[in-house]
Amino acid sequence: MPLVGWVRDPFVKGRPDLDEQALIETMKLGVISVLGNDRMALINSQPVRVGDNINGMVIDRIGTDYVILSSVRGRDYTLTWEK
Repeated sequence: MPLVGWVRDPFVKGRPDLDEQALIETMKLGVISVLGNDRMALINSQPVRVGDNINGMVIDRIGTDYVILSSVRGRDYTLTWEK
């Protein structure tokens, strides 16, 4: 049900792109397992595969040393191991 008379929904934060960046910064990439075409990674100790959803983001690609996630807003983020 739309909010009549409101310029924007007061229950939605004003800068979702900043919220996404803050969320990405809390994600820690653990191990990555590559066995043939089967790829799995641990993000915040949670096992994920391509197509899985974690914290509202979809796992797009798992490489040998990175994971690419996409948000519902269409932005891509890359997780790598901390150095």
